[in-house]
Amino acid sequence: MINNSISAEDRNGLKSRLQLSYCKVRVTRENIESINKVSMALDNRIRRVDVNIDDIIGSDIYLILGGGVRYVRNKDELNKNLPEVDWNKLLNEIDEHFG
Repeated sequence: MINNSISAEDRNGLKSRLQLSYCKVRVTRENIESINKVSMALDNRIRRVDVNIDDIIGSDIYLILGGGVRYVRNKDELNKNLPEVDWNKLLNEIDEHFG
């Protein structure tokens, strides 16, 4: 998981840069920890998925980023004006800030 002892300035800067964007993620057992890492970095808590995880393994979800992290399972539920952030670039940026 990530180090929570980061400065509020670093966390807020990352939130500001990612405000009103989204990223597409394929849910696998291997990347659940990475999804939690994103949630911890932007929301300072793990976002609990309100479905049986076995039901969404192999599915795409869309993480809405910014002031926190929300997710939707259907791309049609996204605001069409939100820019997409590359998943791997997002993880790299989080690793740079939160080690």
